[in-house]
Amino acid sequence: MTVLVPMEQHEFEDFRRSSVNQFARSSIKAGLCDDDDALSFAENQFSRLLPNGIDTPGHYISNIVCPDNGDAVGVMWFAVEPQGRNGCAYVYDISVSEKHRRQGYAQQAFAEMESIVRTLGMNRIDLHVFAWNAGAIELYKKMGFEVTGMNMTRRLDKP
Repeated sequence: MTVLVPMEQHEFEDFRRSSVNQFARSSIKAGLCDDDDALSFAENQFSRLLPNGIDTPGHYISNIVCPDNGDAVGVMWFAVEPQGRNGCAYVYDISVSEKHRRQGYAQQAFAEMESIVRTLGMNRIDLHVFAWNAGAIELYKKMGFEVTGMNMTRRLDKP
């Protein structure tokens, strides 16, 4: 079973850099911003969400660790959001390294997160997934996530 291990301060800067770059690329692909603006857009979002970095209250940033050998195989970042009747946990990032994908690590990380979320008195987990990310959508549906809304866009610069 995968283990979520809180990230250490010395690991955070690599996570931050990787997460910002990935979000910038995803934002371009989703049409949220142009290539020229993507990095600053992603940096601003990240800084807004984690103003105190790894020490931002209510945020949980963990390495996904394989207990068999202690190797970090990915990262999970979620936060406790007070909205709604009992509040919810919101997943900001889940990432499993390329060579460890499709081996159950993400599902195991979500199972452990669910236990943490229940302990915190929450009864819901929310997340956003980009529409082009078919693999993630498939995984989330398999784990029982339901679509609760949909963003749509029409690019006026394309026929």
